[in-house]
This record gives sequence, structure tokens and C-alpha cells, in this order.
Amino acid sequence: YGDTIELIISNNDEMAIGAIMALQEMGYNKEGSKKHISVVGIDGTKEAKDLIQSGAMTGTVIQDSEGMAKALYTIGMNLVQGKEPLKDTEYKFDETGARVMIPYGNYITKNLLKS
Repeated sequence: YGDTIELIISNNDEMAIGAIMALQEMGYNKEGSKKHISVVGIDGTKEAKDLIQSGAMTGTVIQDSEGMAKALYTIGMNLVQGKEPLKDTEYKFDETGARVMIPYGNYITKNLLKS
């Protein structure tokens, strides 16, 4: 692909927004522009969702904070009560045996849904 950038994946939405600002300075990802590079972030911020709606950003990964809080509470209560951490839950440890994974959500541009 040489010097062609096809996609930017950022560690959070703020970094993605910074990438979009830089791209827009170069004429990319502007409304009406044919020059577009997909940009994806993480966090599901309002600013990211607004940019997705405008077409400047492709998507963001949304962390399930309620699901994480519920898992922490349930596992914590099991430990306080002297039970196995995952007893009477649907949670499972990952392959390391040290982490419980909570599924992420997504928020993407409607154009991807049509593909």
C-alpha cells in the first residue's frame, strides 16, 4: 500500500478527534469531500457521536460501564462472603484466569450498516 493510509484506530475518542482535525486540515473527512479516511475511537463520547453523525468519523467503541459495575459488585460480594468469585454468575475468566471480560458496544456510521 506504500504511503496510503486506509484507517486510523485511536486508543480513545479524544485521539480520534485530533486525527480528524489533522485530516480536515489536509482536506479529508470534510462534508462534501471525496477524500476520506476512516477513523475509529474508544469511549463513545458525545463529540465522537456528533462527528459520526456528520460523517467525519466512522465509529467508536462504547465500554459497558453499567455491566462493569455490576460485575465488580457481584464478584466483590462473592469474595466478601467467602465464595468463589464467579459463583452463581454467568461470568467467565479469560485464558489467563485473571480477567473477566465484559462485552463492548459500538456506535458506527449508518454507511457501514448499509455495506
